[in-house]
Amino acid sequence: MVAYKTIELPIAWLRAIRIECEHCKLPYTYLHSKRNVFCEAGIPLISSDKSMREEIIRYSFKRIKKDSKKEKQGVGLCPHCRQYQNWMVEKSRTTRIRVGAIVGVISGFYLGVFSANLYAKNDDVLAIIVAITMAVVCCIIGWSIGSYNALNYGPYPVEFQDHGSMKDEEILELIKTSQDDNLNPLFAWHLAVGRKFFQKDMKITLGFTDEIGDLNLPHELKTEYLVDQFEESIQNKSLTEENKACPQ
Repeated sequence: MVAYKTIELPIAWLRAIRIECEHCKLPYTYLHSKRNVFCEAGIPLISSDKSMREEIIRYSFKRIKKDSKKEKQGVGLCPHCRQYQNWMVEKSRTTRIRVGAIVGVISGFYLGVFSANLYAKNDDVLAIIVAITMAVVCCIIGWSIGSYNALNYGPYPVEFQDHGSMKDEEILELIKTSQDDNLNPLFAWHLAVGRKFFQKDMKITLGFTDEIGDLNLPHELKTEYLVDQFEESIQNKSLTEENKACPQ
């Protein structure tokens, strides 16, 4: 039997997405954060930690590049009309209701089996009925909890604060202030709203994605530019390693 070793690389990346609100038709930008843990398996004495880590980075970049082109990602309350976009609410409800229902069915099934063994162990038909009933009841409870915890359309009261969304003038001020302080605006925004990174995370910013396309953003902070720079960095590193390995 071959023993394998594995290396994990947790990566957290940020992207600011500017869209037009479906309700009030005004533009706003919200901060979208995502975290994944990528793994690579290798054979001891053959696969070096360095090569495995580089392979993880290459694979993770493909995922990041694919995600950077996706639309309708993340969640952010419109700071103008204080409503969530329809697709955000629908996505939240679908995810939470599905998870709630699945957890309810699984827990209900095991609870039903336990109850059947306890109260109807001598009657197979009754045991099946009890197990199914418990599963259905717990599924309904899980569905209800998931629906309750999902996003609502709004409008939300002024007291409800979503610092993960900004108006255009606020975004431009954030960029200016961050540049004056020699900070990355997305990292500064992420930390300012109380969100944190895990200590071992590799932190990546994908910059600003302007889906409307009429905001004057610095070129070096745009998603397309940063993704190209990241890809070029990986390719140059690979070429350098290949040149080192070639006999002169």
